[in-house]
Amino acid sequence: MKICPLCEYGTIIEAIIKVTKERIYLCEECEALWKDSIIDLDKVLNFEDFMLQRNLKPLWKELEIVGEIE
Repeated sequence: MKICPLCEYGTIIEAIIKVTKERIYLCEECEALWKDSIIDLDKVLNFEDFMLQRNLKPLWKELEIVGEIE
């Protein structure tokens, strides 16, 4: 299990946005988001902003959860 480097608490999960089929990596606690599996603070995005930029609601029901990453 990979712990979020931003909040240092939440677990990073792999998910797919149902509508766009984009694969993302998301902290289940603070909702920090990465577009690839390299979890680096220099590449962190905000889940809400990311979803709104795609005209999608920033809700977890918009995601298909793949599972935790190592």
